[in-house]
Amino acid sequence: MRYPAAEKDMDNGLEVSPDATELAKLKDAIEKENEILKAIIDNSPAIIVIYNDKSILYANPYTASFTGYTMEEAVKMGPLDFIDADKDTLKLLGEQIQRRGRGEIFQSSMMHRFRKKDGSLSWVKMTTNTIFYNNEWAGLGIFMDITDKVKRESEIIKEKDEMALLSQKDSLTGAYNRRASDFRLSAMINKALSAQTDFSLILFDIDDFKYFNDTYGHQAGDTILMEISRVIEANLRAQDFFARYGGEEFIIIIPEGNTQKALELAERLRKVTEGHDFTIGEKITISLGVTTYKTGDTPQTITYRADQAMYAAKKNGKNRIEIYI
Repeated sequence: MRYPAAEKDMDNGLEVSPDATELAKLKDAIEKENEILKAIIDNSPAIIVIYNDKSILYANPYTASFTGYTMEEAVKMGPLDFIDADKDTLKLLGEQIQRRGRGEIFQSSMMHRFRKKDGSLSWVKMTTNTIFYNNEWAGLGIFMDITDKVKRESEIIKEKDEMALLSQKDSLTGAYNRRASDFRLSAMINKALSAQTDFSLILFDIDDFKYFNDTYGHQAGDTILMEISRVIEANLRAQDFFARYGGEEFIIIIPEGNTQKALELAERLRKVTEGHDFTIGEKITISLGVTTYKTGDTPQTITYRADQAMYAAKKNGKNRIEIYI
């Protein structure tokens, strides 16, 4: 608003003060502006508070309805009593309050968990500024409830994570798929190069799978694949990676596993498969190929060696293990 100033009489150089009518108009305008501003603040769907390092100096009516505290309770609380955060964050906020109390003018905006009187938590976007209020420097805080927005974004992220996981899983067996195994194999090679660690690979195939498919039907074949997956996964460590490589072939990546460890695991898997009571009532066996990472390996070279070892196991009688060093 432009305030009427004293005007200068150009003829005699005397200053002429605003008359009483102008002052009355000015007063009415200021009061009207204050009423509008008060109505906006009182009806704002956001917490608006003015605070110093000791207490809340002012809180708008929405503060009580959102927090569950009465206005009398709210103004007796410290400015950080509503914030649910770790020690470092609270320390940072406390330092900002002290800087504002010294008259340092700056703005900040953060997301925080907001603790209500009943102990429940909501997410708020907190925007703060430095203002001069009642003859002292203070902080002005505006808290917008963004709980629903955060929930929606969290649900979207969760859905994306689930979709990403599903894209790496074989829909029939629940094991990881070829795409996931290629990615994991590349990551293991990069790790081996940087950390100078070894890992081993087992590639295995279900013996005579075509016979079972042709004899009992594709549904029985699917059942065999699912049962094999459960048997194998039950005998692996949490850090071992298991995937359906394609058709009736499966791959196992053994982190930090030398050839001897891989052979021991392969033999255990061979025996447990051979001894399993499959639904179709037939004995089912697997042929396994084992190899270990060598400097200079690519995903293709190490997989090729494991595949050649598995082929040799099938050629040499099935239900056995072969190594390709």
